[in-house]
Amino acid sequence: MMYITQLRDRTKHLINLARAQNNQKHFHKIHRQAAFSEIRNIEKLNGQKLTPLMRKRADEYAVEVFGDKNYAPWLYFYSAFRGKFKEGWIPANFYSRYVIPDKGLLGLAITKTFSKIVLRTEALPDIAYHINGLLFDKNFSPINLSELRQIIGKGSDVFIKINQSVRGKGVSKVNVEAINEKTFKNIGNCVIQYAVKQHPFFDEIVTGSLSSIRVVTVRNIQGKIEFRGSYLKLSRQGKEWLQSEDGIFVPVVNNDGMLDSCCYTLNFQRLTKHPDSNFSFSNTYLPKFQEAVNICVKLHSSIPHFPIVGWDIAVDHNEMIKVIEWNAGIPHPGIKTLEGTIGPCFTGLNWEQLKQD
Repeated sequence: MMYITQLRDRTKHLINLARAQNNQKHFHKIHRQAAFSEIRNIEKLNGQKLTPLMRKRADEYAVEVFGDKNYAPWLYFYSAFRGKFKEGWIPANFYSRYVIPDKGLLGLAITKTFSKIVLRTEALPDIAYHINGLLFDKNFSPINLSELRQIIGKGSDVFIKINQSVRGKGVSKVNVEAINEKTFKNIGNCVIQYAVKQHPFFDEIVTGSLSSIRVVTVRNIQGKIEFRGSYLKLSRQGKEWLQSEDGIFVPVVNNDGMLDSCCYTLNFQRLTKHPDSNFSFSNTYLPKFQEAVNICVKLHSSIPHFPIVGWDIAVDHNEMIKVIEWNAGIPHPGIKTLEGTIGPCFTGLNWEQLKQD
């Protein structure tokens, strides 16, 4: 009887092991396909090519540092995009597999109605919440529909973002006059945010939607929070809010908020000017950049549970910093974008030692 039990347990273990191996193969296959898709994009759009020497060095580095050649494809992409291989890059699939926080924490950063409770900041543009069929003001006191309209103000627009909304999806813009009993019926739990009037600097680039600055902070090996990279996120003309699939990003190349001379589309097409406004980014600096970074570092210091956070920051017309969103897990907070354009950004964090296989 004991032999049968041991045999059953051994068989169960082997089945689970085989499933885990298949899941791992599938995981790496998806990332490999994504990396090579990006490589084909930049070769077609920018004329950037992956050379045999880049590929050889990336293969060697993936095995030497990360213990597996499956982590090489994203190193291929970074190398092709930058024109040479650099030590210190973190592959996107390694990040996704080992760096993201405990799964129990992942939902917090994209649960919009919970952000103020977690972050405890007035920098959020939240004015009300719809939770489980009930309306609450920004301090979570119950209110009715009439009181919500009064809070919003006559003639004003608001943005409604459902819990788990990401990359511009799950967002709607609504005028106060259009808000009624049916507005929230099919939306579910959501945050209601006032429309931030942005700094004039950003209107010079593109109008119609709010531009934001992605600021990425990390927890270092001593437990302190550090700034590691940033890029400006812009919409296309005529959009009412930023949507990732057709957005434009501009890397920030130093701690003073200086922008790269080039901007990029989602598929990393390199452009010398904004495609709609023809705005040139050469010798251009973001307003209030260091203040925005300091606020992000301070906020991340209050939630050190997360090894990395990507903050979407706006600067309003009064030069006040607003936290539009934050991302601390999946989708990743800009790993591929930062590493490809200005990286390596995450050296000295010992992430490569997180591999437990």
